[in-house]
Amino acid sequence: MWTSQGGNAGVPEPLFVLDLASEPARTEFTPPSLEGLDATEPPTLLEQEGSVVVYLGSRDDRKWFLILDGRSPSEPLDSDAKEDLMFLAGECAGLLFFRQLADAEENPNGK
Repeated sequence: MWTSQGGNAGVPEPLFVLDLASEPARTEFTPPSLEGLDATEPPTLLEQEGSVVVYLGSRDDRKWFLILDGRSPSEPLDSDAKEDLMFLAGECAGLLFFRQLADAEENPNGK
């Protein structure tokens, strides 16, 4: 998901959604807090109640995030799960920045 650098940074826009719990995939959900993540060096993983956010980096006027929603808030990620998640985040960042998926369309959602 991405947010605009200059716009409302609290409302992420989906580029790709994988939803194992619902068909069709949900694109509406309560977004986790993304505040301050872009001030860190990517990739940055932040566990929040009910979600996990990984800051992937920024390109032009967009900040890119991997957001996992709907996890059990009482169970912190173990080290193996964090390692797997960071691997997947690296793959996503590679597609976005090295394969230029982030630049593939002027405006992925037509906004």
